[in-house]
Amino acid sequence: MLNRDEILREMTLRICSGLEIKETLRNAFEYLREHFPFDGLILFILDERLGAVRHIARAFNEGAVPPDEIIPLPKGMLEKIAARNFSAPFIADAEEDEIFRYFAPLVRLEGNTDLIVPLRMSGSLLGGLALRVRGACRYTEEQVEFFGCIAKPFALALANALAHEEVLRYQTILLDDKRFLNRELHRGAAGEVIGGETGLRKVMEMVRQVAPLNNTVLLLGETGTGKEMIADAIHFSSPRKDGPYIKVNCGALPENLIDSELFGHEKGAFTGAVAESRGRFERAEGGTIFLDEIGELSPTAQVRLLRVL
Repeated sequence: MLNRDEILREMTLRICSGLEIKETLRNAFEYLREHFPFDGLILFILDERLGAVRHIARAFNEGAVPPDEIIPLPKGMLEKIAARNFSAPFIADAEEDEIFRYFAPLVRLEGNTDLIVPLRMSGSLLGGLALRVRGACRYTEEQVEFFGCIAKPFALALANALAHEEVLRYQTILLDDKRFLNRELHRGAAGEVIGGETGLRKVMEMVRQVAPLNNTVLLLGETGTGKEMIADAIHFSSPRKDGPYIKVNCGALPENLIDSELFGHEKGAFTGAVAESRGRFERAEGGTIFLDEIGELSPTAQVRLLRVL
């Protein structure tokens, strides 16, 4: 006979004992498998940004083969899952349920029994807890009902882990910004433009006219005529002077990296994209972006850029 209160108390202490969710899930796994049959434990979320099911943490017995950490969803699948309004624990059945019929080959469901515990916070479905054991029909109704009792502490642990993940993501962004600014940005007051009160007086009058606006400005001139200095004067005379000032030498951008440099990319978007990267336009939010030698871009790149501008 299960001592439910004791198991629930010990399991709650283990899963809520820290922010390192992978370690705490392993602790919960080691304890729970003393009382229940299972070979693996997976804490997952429905990641709308990726359009996929993403594993936050998982623990498996030695020799067990876990599914992929990110399982892409076809168009409309997230809406179908939301419409089902999962709340109580259930056994994944690929024969009776079209949702799990899709997941079966991706998560290696054949030959295993997967007990799914939906995890909700403030009424919203965050993701779930999956308990896997080899063989068919391995969980009793009593065990399925019991795991409904542990949904709340696991949901709390999942919410905390996601919040911690978000903090770390913003920390990475800030550190990346610091490195980027130290390397490429030149902040401070713009130097005086020689001839601003004489031969370039009309140019400086136009600078003062456009600086307060958010309009796109086109600077035309031969190489060496000082277009960059005029761009500096526009930025540092504008209400955006305390924001970032991003300079991009379009002629130096490799053709295959133009989109990534200007617009950024997601982790895994292409070979070598080991982390999410923000593009120059996103970095210039609240400030100014100066696209130097824009005519050097290929016509196709200029078309994409035109739509942004």
